[in-house]
Amino acid sequence: MRAAIKTEFQGKMFRAVGDRLFSNRDPRETDHEFLIACLGSFFGENWYQDELKKEYNAQHVVARWHQDWLKYRKQLIEKTKGPGSALPTGSTWSLLTLAYDVYCLKHTSNLHSDFVNRLKRYNDFQGAMYEVRTAAIFARLDYKIIPIDLKSEKHCEYFVQRENKIAVEVKSRARPESLNMPGSLEDVSEIKTGIHRKLNEGLQHNVHRTPFILFIDINMPVTQTQLFVPPEYKKWWKDMFTAVNSLPVGTKEKPDRFNALFVTNYSYHYQKDNLVDTGKFNAESGAVIPEYCEETLDHKIVFQINDAVSQYGHVPQYL
Repeated sequence: MRAAIKTEFQGKMFRAVGDRLFSNRDPRETDHEFLIACLGSFFGENWYQDELKKEYNAQHVVARWHQDWLKYRKQLIEKTKGPGSALPTGSTWSLLTLAYDVYCLKHTSNLHSDFVNRLKRYNDFQGAMYEVRTAAIFARLDYKIIPIDLKSEKHCEYFVQRENKIAVEVKSRARPESLNMPGSLEDVSEIKTGIHRKLNEGLQHNVHRTPFILFIDINMPVTQTQLFVPPEYKKWWKDMFTAVNSLPVGTKEKPDRFNALFVTNYSYHYQKDNLVDTGKFNAESGAVIPEYCEETLDHKIVFQINDAVSQYGHVPQYL
């Protein structure tokens, strides 16, 4: 991905993000603070002020994350008497990862207006955020994001293109009391991953005879432990392979329709005010890469995408 563009002039910091200039910034502003300010500029001050007029629990989750971040930032400044670093809370990391994704899309000229509009809409946010997350993964790999305007039939979510054109379908499991969804979250032990159903839904989409990559986010709370637990020991990992094994085995004569399935659980938001060990969350992803596929895609490309998926959640301290 292209490097950050910033310079200090006459005591002020100037930053260019894509075709947009952010001028007269405080040079003491950290890159993380700028990312959050940059995200706010796309949502708009009027949108934010309208959300603040509502009761806290009725506000858009991004507005709540921002208030939680301001509160946490104030506490850290009072504690350290100046700039410092600390583990993030769930709300803070949810806001910062979203801000970094939007920044990457804008800086690579891939932030299409529909992304921002859907992020701002209360009921559309949950699905839109996962589309933005996956698109940002590709943007950081120097892919061009190609949106699809035609909605008359089931299409993939968007295309990406670098050496090859790839169809991308994105599915995210909605949960009660999560990401603007109504209701109350059931007992964690009773939650179903929903991978099988989402996989079948994703495979019904028209991908226009191109290589096809499918993303499914299970959106489940993660139990943080002192010991690192590899993903293959978690229930969702077993469910991922159970879902894939329910399909006919791909052969040369009857190959699989998809070139890769990525299952993720980018669910920092459940932690709210609790501190997040971001290193352990980075392990919340898995992949299934078939041997025989309808459309050819070099496995080196698939493995590169897999590496980027597994590293999601890393926001560099310095841009």
